[in-house]
Amino acid sequence: MTFIMSPVLSGLLLLLAVALFIWGWRGRRVGDHPICLACGYDLHGLQSDHASCPECGADITRTRAVQIGRRRRRRTPLIAAALLLPLGILTALPLVTAFDLDAYKPVWLLRYEAQAGGMPALEELTRRLDVGELSQAQVDAVVGTALATQADRSRPWEPAWGEFVERAQLAGVLTQADLETYVRQALDDGGMVLEVRPQVRRGDPVAYRIKTVDVRASASDHFWLITHREPLRLGEWTGHRIRSSSGGSFTASISGWSGLSWSLSEEILADIQPGVHTLELDMRAELFKLGPYGGQQGSALVDVSFTLSGQWELVEAQTPGVTLTSEPSLRVAVEQAFANPRLRLDSSTGNLWGRVDVNSPPTGLAFEAAIRNDGQLWPLNAVTVAAGRTTGYGLSRWEPVEGLAEGDRVDLVFTPDVDAALRTTDIFEIWGEAVVIEDVEIESRP
Repeated sequence: MTFIMSPVLSGLLLLLAVALFIWGWRGRRVGDHPICLACGYDLHGLQSDHASCPECGADITRTRAVQIGRRRRRRTPLIAAALLLPLGILTALPLVTAFDLDAYKPVWLLRYEAQAGGMPALEELTRRLDVGELSQAQVDAVVGTALATQADRSRPWEPAWGEFVERAQLAGVLTQADLETYVRQALDDGGMVLEVRPQVRRGDPVAYRIKTVDVRASASDHFWLITHREPLRLGEWTGHRIRSSSGGSFTASISGWSGLSWSLSEEILADIQPGVHTLELDMRAELFKLGPYGGQQGSALVDVSFTLSGQWELVEAQTPGVTLTSEPSLRVAVEQAFANPRLRLDSSTGNLWGRVDVNSPPTGLAFEAAIRNDGQLWPLNAVTVAAGRTTGYGLSRWEPVEGLAEGDRVDLVFTPDVDAALRTTDIFEIWGEAVVIEDVEIESRP
């Protein structure tokens, strides 16, 4: 602490300023005549048996109703006080701002401030949790506030609430019921969503994807989450019977999606009528303690289930599902949206993979990608990008290309593919002409 911030110096300056102000304001006595304190009238020469002031009528027989002489304020001490008081305040200000008032507040007040958006109060509650200064009843009360905040999707989520709950679990003071509620609310009702293509023609696949949108957890890597996807349901009908799972750190920054489609059988199509329908997807989530090198450690701390749902409309086959545009004014922007193409060849297997960046195309893109070598096209995978989106898109081929070698130069050809667009949830218009990136060098596998 520097000299200017010394509490002794600050205190002396403030005391001296106050003392000088009092001394200067009280002033010095001038004269020895009796003076009425009520109105300042000079009572000199008044008979001693006179009981009231002849000017204002005040009772001058009362104690302290009369003073001897007039008081004249001292200007010099007042000026000195006016100079010293701001200096004392300035030297004390760093000490006052550094004082942690939250450390002395009761838990109920900190909870109230945290619920109103005061993050310093929530940080103080977390500090007390870490050092064992909270009783079990106080922990339960703060966790209850955190879970109520987490459940209210109309309010923005502050990951510090999740930090408190997760540290309570690590400290062994979180109940199993609260942990289950915390994990379920983090993922369900907006944390993960089932997005379905809003309108599907009879005979087209029902495209859907599972997205993580607003996972209400902490920002720290304390736990590992494994989600299990059950078969998709449409009324009494069941879709993909192959279950799948995925895992990752359980944090508020979880992002991503998995896109799939369900080709309805003739039996299902014969049973359902045009109109709005609901897809349902049962999910399970297992939470584990995070291992020292990532991944899960030990058995599951909690296993919760929830259901995602999404609505879509079945329309007849003659309704347009995807429109193609070849608007000349868009051509240059579409071609310039493609950048940084790379292709790599595994000389041992002949497999080919690569990547191309797609930067904010003016319309949706749905292509079948291929390489053109010596006039022959060799198919790769489909490429789909919604209008305005920026992404890096992977390219791959798992069969050898005849005669292709490291250092060769090929063309990347993107041919419009309506079926690829129909397998997405958000592409309804696509560029209707081929896009060619010429002279791309084949690199070797690193």
